[in-house]
Amino acid sequence: MERSLRISRLLVATVVALASLLSAPAALAQGADVFDEASGLYRAGEWASAETLWLEALAEAPGPDERARLCGNLAATAARQGDPHSAVAWYTAALRLRPRDGAFLRDLELVRAQAGLEPHDDGSLSAALSSWARDWTASEARWLAAVGLGALALGALAEALRGGRNGRTALFAALLLQPILLAPVTRQALAPEDAPWMVVQSGGVLARAEPRPDASRQAHFAAGDELAVVDRWPGWLMVEGPEGVGVWVPEGALFALDR
Repeated sequence: MERSLRISRLLVATVVALASLLSAPAALAQGADVFDEASGLYRAGEWASAETLWLEALAEAPGPDERARLCGNLAATAARQGDPHSAVAWYTAALRLRPRDGAFLRDLELVRAQAGLEPHDDGSLSAALSSWARDWTASEARWLAAVGLGALALGALAEALRGGRNGRTALFAALLLQPILLAPVTRQALAPEDAPWMVVQSGGVLARAEPRPDASRQAHFAAGDELAVVDRWPGWLMVEGPEGVGVWVPEGALFALDR
């Protein structure tokens, strides 16, 4: 009896696996059809229709590369429809998935200029350092950290085995590398668990003490600001305001960068 039960379970698992393998190509083909249809609509100037299809595809996109491409397409449709602030947010979301994509970085600078925002990278040393710490995926940051710790271990081993000037030099060089190689993983570890939201309302948004339009004004956030959402109410989001106090903004004024 027990043996028959095991055989039955094995057969069921095999059937499920075969069904998944057979359905995967069909799902991929369907996704490609939707993408091609949206691309055709975009080229025809029907940007709102293309946007609708790409949003549907984004909800089903399996991996970060595909989601990044769709975010980039949605950024382009937002720019075409005269909404550069939303385009900025879409390109920012795309870069969270592919941090060093040259096309996204170039287009982000263009739409930030159209939106009247400061450049994403102003060429300063602080911007370069921030970019180094920011522009890595989670797996890449872990690999960099592993390289840094490995270099430190080798430097310590060289000092222990050989000593002298060469050993001290190897250990000192490994120590100097640590802040550089550990910066990305440290930044990600210290970042808030939830991705920030970006203000996409032209002219910014007023924050209020309560989730209603006639509540007292507490702060003003400029377009392009990134805010931490701490609570929700139908049509409203509570964000971290000045001095850490929660304030309320209309949900439509913000864009979730986690896509």
